[in-house]
Amino acid sequence: MGFHEVQFPTTISYGSSGGPVFSTGLVVVDSGAEERTARWSAARREYDVVETVKTDAQIAALITFFEARLGMAYGFRYKDFADFTTASDHIAAPDDEDQTLVGVTSGLTVGDGSETQFQLRKAYTSGAVTRYRNLTKPVADTTVIALDTVGQGSGWSVDTTTGIVTFTSAPGVGVAVTGGCEFDVPVRFDVDKLSVTIEDYGSRTIQTLPLVELFDETALADEFYYGDAYDHGTMAADVSMTTNTGRVQTVACNSTSYDMYLPSADDIPAGGPVFYVFNTGSADLEVKTTDETVVGTIGNNAGLDFFISKDSDGSKTWYAK
Repeated sequence: MGFHEVQFPTTISYGSSGGPVFSTGLVVVDSGAEERTARWSAARREYDVVETVKTDAQIAALITFFEARLGMAYGFRYKDFADFTTASDHIAAPDDEDQTLVGVTSGLTVGDGSETQFQLRKAYTSGAVTRYRNLTKPVADTTVIALDTVGQGSGWSVDTTTGIVTFTSAPGVGVAVTGGCEFDVPVRFDVDKLSVTIEDYGSRTIQTLPLVELFDETALADEFYYGDAYDHGTMAADVSMTTNTGRVQTVACNSTSYDMYLPSADDIPAGGPVFYVFNTGSADLEVKTTDETVVGTIGNNAGLDFFISKDSDGSKTWYAK
């Protein structure tokens, strides 16, 4: 569905529980040896407003908020009181040298003389391991920026719906781009039912109200078409795929002179399968990205599923299976 740029009532979230969650595949054999597989490259946060007595005013605010989001349908902003700033202790006021920003196009943490947009993010470092988390919901009027350790009071703006900082002039080659902010977590309700128990006059209890973090919510518009099928027929030229022509796509490739091209992965949510492509032709069909990278080759009367993976830095990659 969509996302509402409104914050969950902090008088309620302050009493909730939750934090980062990973998905790990675990196989234990008879000897006790284990095989562990990390299914996710980054954590997904989950929270719960659970068994906490609320005042009438708080209950009224919660009911109104839940109604306005249509239950699970619309996402919203949530303040995680255990981790809401870029400071190393997760709660101190942000500093303009807290974190390195990364170029949206260049992928660099320093200027290259042409990149003007940089993504706010936060590093989590333990020993030799560092994990990065893109911050897409900075709190208004809390972002601070520095170039080569010099604070910048102007010459830039920040989009509080994406966490992208845009400079009026591109930082020079080799100039360190750093910053800090307070931030919210984009979440949705994980239930469509709000259960309130009235224990006494002026005393009510929320039995459970789970929230789950959202990824790529802005990329998934209400009109995004994610089903149906399309037959391209016999290829007489290269074919460019789109999500509007359906998840399942068939084509007859009778000549290796023609290729099939996947759309950009940037505007499509990670996961899948996004497409299933079936080749009814006599020639091998190469399915490529727009930069000519071959993602998969499909023989006669065969098909492949195409997925999108997301790396810890937020970049996306097509792969076939």
